[in-house]
Amino acid sequence: MKRALLAALLLATGCTVTTSTSTGSLSLDTPVYSTTADKSGERSDHKFKAGEEVHVLIPANGYKKDASGQAHIQADVVIKDSKGAEILKKDNIVDANLKPEGEPPIDLSFTFTIPPSRPSEEYKVAVTARDANGGATTTQNSSFNIESTGAAAAPDAAATPMAADTAAPMDATTPGAAAPAAETPAAAETTAP
Repeated sequence: MKRALLAALLLATGCTVTTSTSTGSLSLDTPVYSTTADKSGERSDHKFKAGEEVHVLIPANGYKKDASGQAHIQADVVIKDSKGAEILKKDNIVDANLKPEGEPPIDLSFTFTIPPSRPSEEYKVAVTARDANGGATTTQNSSFNIESTGAAAAPDAAATPMAADTAAPMDATTPGAAAPAAETPAAAETTAP
C-alpha cells in the first residue's frame, strides 16, 4: 500500500522511479535528490537550476556481508538528456567496502554539478549497483528536471557534459557522515566512513 501511494505520488509530480533488471537480493530504494549531502536540501520534485550541485542518495538493501562483516557495493551512473544523448557516464562512481553497523540500508551517494549551459528539460538517470560479495546486480531508473533561469542556453549546451564531482558511501547508522571530497571533473573519489 505504501509503495503504491509513493508510485502514485511520483507519477503525479512528473518524476519517475522504477527498478528493473535485478539479480539476487540487492535492491535500491527510491533515490533522494538534494542540494546538500545530508538530505536537508531534498528536492522531492527533482527540479534544479543549471549551475546547481546535485546530491543523489540511494538506500541499498539486500547486500551480502563477507566473513568480516563488510559489504562491498559498486555502482555506475549514466545520465541522458531528453534526446537520449549521454551527458554523464561514470563507472564505479561508488566503489566501497563498508562495515555497516546494524541492518541495511546503506545510503549510496554521488554528486554532480549541472553546467550553467544545460538546457531546461528532463534528464534520465540510470544507476546500476553491484553487490561484489553476493554477486547480485540491480538497475534503477529515475529522472530530474532542469528549470530555466530565464537566460537562453548556450548554442553548444547539448555538447556540455556534466561532471561527476564525488562519490561517497554513507554509513546507514550515521547518514551524512562521509563528507564529499573536492576533485577535478575528470575523476571521482570514493571515501568510506
